[in-house]
Amino acid sequence: MDYYNRFEFMQDTLQRLMRFLEYKNARSLSQSAATVGTGYYDLMVELSRGPAHGIEDYQAYVTQNGVTNNKADLLRQFLYMQELNEERNTRKTQEYNVLREAIEMYDSSTTRVVFIPALDDDQSFYMNRTKVGLDYLTEKADSAKLQADSAAYSVKRYVYLQTCFGEEYITDQNGNKKQIRNTPDQRAHADALYENLKEEIQQLAAEAARLTADGKQTDQEELRVSDPFNSASVVSVGMSFAKRFALLMMAAYVVVYAYMTVSQKKQKGYRG
Repeated sequence: MDYYNRFEFMQDTLQRLMRFLEYKNARSLSQSAATVGTGYYDLMVELSRGPAHGIEDYQAYVTQNGVTNNKADLLRQFLYMQELNEERNTRKTQEYNVLREAIEMYDSSTTRVVFIPALDDDQSFYMNRTKVGLDYLTEKADSAKLQADSAAYSVKRYVYLQTCFGEEYITDQNGNKKQIRNTPDQRAHADALYENLKEEIQQLAAEAARLTADGKQTDQEELRVSDPFNSASVVSVGMSFAKRFALLMMAAYVVVYAYMTVSQKKQKGYRG
């Protein structure tokens, strides 16, 4: 990979590792991490404080110094992304304009708003308004405008990147060209930054794997040493007993009620 593409690769790896740690931290019920002083949350903090900042510094250094191992291919990549985002910006802008025209032509008398009871975040009742056609048009227009703005920003970004990686030399007063970007020393320094970041991420990933393995081992040990009725807690047993007792009471009530009804009918028959 080129130096710039390494940044995107490391950033993607870091995000996937962070999502994994967030998932494990939310679902982990084992206390094995407390015995070693490190848990999933601690690894998340280390990722955000260490490699996350290191990746940003690496990107800034590579971009500002135009470090690349194949300038022609990298510039073609940036040009392709620029043209792709220009087309996306054009399509989304036109979509936004069409939706805006539809909103202006919208006749509110063709629909009616209905209010329905609903619960808010505090579990309190309120009357929620149902959506109408104008609401959907507005949401789609806002989404199209947001995507068009994002594409326009990307166009400017890739134009800037072409400038950063395209200019390597300056001309002095004597007309001699001097290389100020993408020098061998700058490439060596970028390689060193990359190797350090890769090592940090690999160490944190290995620590996450160790915590996961310890958690599985602890769960298995707890399962082996627990009593034979480990799957039935006191609450579950109580609920099961209550359900059965309620069913028995209902059955007894039906039998008694049927018996009393038959007895009353017999008594009325004898009197008649």
